[in-house]
Amino acid sequence: KIINIALTGADIEIARDRLGAIEGVTSIEQIETARPEELRLKITASSEDDIRGSVYQCIKDTPWSLVEFFQESKSLEKIFRELTKED
Repeated sequence: KIINIALTGADIEIARDRLGAIEGVTSIEQIETARPEELRLKITASSEDDIRGSVYQCIKDTPWSLVEFFQESKSLEKIFRELTKED
């Protein structure tokens, strides 16, 4: 599962430390943005874990402002390709 967030008032290193401590998080990638005041992150979690509540709670406990939060979903085409690809 992949969650995309955008924060203001957050430092990348502190955000990586705090969000990376959430159980189920496997990686955090910074995404470039045209807005210098925003920190955009792509958070990847192991497929069986729904970490949205934990991510929200972690952010809520900081002075950061959450300006974007969404979970990516797979398209039918992507699912079909995964099911039909040869090993």
